[in-house]
Amino acid sequence: MKVKKKNKQGNASSPFPLTIQNYCYEFKPPIHLMKTWLQAAGWKKHQPLSLLFFGLSRMKTINGNTRGRNVPTDVLSFQVHNPTLSKYTCVQNNISVPIAYFGEIVLCPSYIASDAKRYGLPFTQRLAHVTIHAFLHLIGYDHVTSRDQLVMETKEIKVLRSLDIPNPYLWQ
Repeated sequence: MKVKKKNKQGNASSPFPLTIQNYCYEFKPPIHLMKTWLQAAGWKKHQPLSLLFFGLSRMKTINGNTRGRNVPTDVLSFQVHNPTLSKYTCVQNNISVPIAYFGEIVLCPSYIASDAKRYGLPFTQRLAHVTIHAFLHLIGYDHVTSRDQLVMETKEIKVLRSLDIPNPYLWQ
């Protein structure tokens, strides 16, 4: 697929660049690492994807508005449908997924840092896990049933292992 679209900077060098919006000014996202984690999970550079970083208060608002839970959380993911892209698909885990459904991953670094401390994990390991977890939601994984949860966790563990990151479920 050779589609070129101008990004926010007016640069057509990448068809669908990874968009980063950081509203946590005390946090500098490790973008290079995050791209590596996402690619290990199956993200392709032609798939439109945004990473947004918010503090606890804003994450609480987003979680309340979108999921009815008025508490902050570590990560949320949102599929964004763009009808002009719906004719393009990619195959993830034997499922054909319209690339138009790739969307946004919203992260709360301070919540993730608290989780990492609680589990005795390095921050980057916890950030890798929640980033991969959110991306897997975008490509159709879920944990609504115990079977779905087992399938999703198995995939997370496999991706993390490929990055030399230990199984996060051993610490929880």
